[in-house]
Amino acid sequence: VAYGPYFPTTVIGEMYEVKYDSTNPDNSEVQISSPRFFKSDDNIRKTKGIIVDIGSRDLKFEYHVNDKTYYKFQYHSDEPNLLEGQILPVYYLESGPQLAIADIKQDSSIFK
Repeated sequence: VAYGPYFPTTVIGEMYEVKYDSTNPDNSEVQISSPRFFKSDDNIRKTKGIIVDIGSRDLKFEYHVNDKTYYKFQYHSDEPNLLEGQILPVYYLESGPQLAIADIKQDSSIFK
């Protein structure tokens, strides 16, 4: 599997959890290992993905939508139980399937 442009690091429209100090919002940090979708978005669909490469802080996965294969890069926060070849649920936007999140913890915590 080739890397580089086949595994985009971010896609326009992606959302992430942000931690911030409520008394000083300028003191904030984007949690790149916590991508999110809104529960209320009715444009979200689910498919299966497979981890094709795993690093200590990131993974690369592929998934299929409408007979097309997509590849995605996603950070994670030191999940020791992830394995290359592992099948994970992947949620994506029906209107833009390149915007997808692997549900690494398989607990739907990607929804806010």
